[in-house]
Amino acid sequence: MAPSISVIICTHNRARGLEKTLRAMDEVELPEGWSAELIVVDNVSTDTTARVTQNVRIENFTVRYLYEGKRGVNIARNTGIAASTGEVILFTDDDVVPTKDWLERMAT
Repeated sequence: MAPSISVIICTHNRARGLEKTLRAMDEVELPEGWSAELIVVDNVSTDTTARVTQNVRIENFTVRYLYEGKRGVNIARNTGIAASTGEVILFTDDDVVPTKDWLERMAT
């Protein structure tokens, strides 16, 4: 059975790096039959993180933006987990440029 995947990125005031990561996520291949969501958890950012996330269009993922007002990466991760719908949950950082086969390698 094809998995449903939730990818969670927690970020704090790193809009520029996040934008590169999100552009790279658009290149990640989603195997046939799989479904994926990308959840960006904004952890009290004061930069353009919200706008960067809301303006991104990623073909293979449903993109969701969440604001977490309590600072801390573990709090942000738990917020992402609570909102996720995937059977498999993957975390990546806001400065990572994943390869095209990253999702399949991580989820199988």
